[in-house]
Amino acid sequence: MPTSRRGLAPKDQPGTHTCPAPGCGRQVAAKWFACPADWRLVPRGLQARIYAHYEPGQDWVSATPAYREAALAAVAAIGAAKGGEVPGGR
Repeated sequence: MPTSRRGLAPKDQPGTHTCPAPGCGRQVAAKWFACPADWRLVPRGLQARIYAHYEPGQDWVSATPAYREAALAAVAAIGAAKGGEVPGGR
């Protein structure tokens, strides 16, 4: 399990969430979509869509359909870039 710099393994501490990339599990600040390593695997156009549709404080339930669509595409792009299984079997 990934740990913080202090050796702790926090689980969705206030202001954080788990990186959505397949197989990652790192904790990232709530203002970020994914950890830096996985975010670099998201094509720039998808990054722009994530930024365009993100609303501070949203969660998956309250997110707009446009944000959820962009997020799912970004996770699929990360999975494909890692050579792993793409969520949804695509």
